[in-house]
Amino acid sequence: MNKRKRIFSVGVGFLSLIFIVTLVSISTFLNPFLQAKNERSFERTVLSLPSDANEINLTDIVSFEWDALYSFSGYASTEYINGILGFKSIIKPTYQEDRSHVVFVKGGKIVCHIINGDNKNYTFAGPGEEGFINSDLPSTVVLMRRDGHLHLGLYINTDVS
Repeated sequence: MNKRKRIFSVGVGFLSLIFIVTLVSISTFLNPFLQAKNERSFERTVLSLPSDANEINLTDIVSFEWDALYSFSGYASTEYINGILGFKSIIKPTYQEDRSHVVFVKGGKIVCHIINGDNKNYTFAGPGEEGFINSDLPSTVVLMRRDGHLHLGLYINTDVS
């Protein structure tokens, strides 16, 4: 009887391990689809803002959950980006000054990756050329329109009442 319990326990443990590995694999496989969905959602929201809007809270234009936002220049190497993020990503340098990265992260995974200058109708400048903000910080996006192109500049609200 004792041997049966051990065999059963090993079997349950093995099946649990297979289940967990399967969940992690599915999550990793689906992450690029989630990133693309969130980028499309962000773009739709940004492009539908009223033409007379001058500024808006970041939380009003981001519909997905995120912990942190990072910005990287187009020349930032994958190794540098991974070191800052603290996990491995597939972000590659664009090697172009006007093609920077804005990356939203949730739970150690990229949930949205915006490449500025990627033939979009908008440009989103993160917190400095190479910067970081936490989702808890109140942040304002300043909107400027020029020649049919929308420029979004992110600023952290330091004067919070």
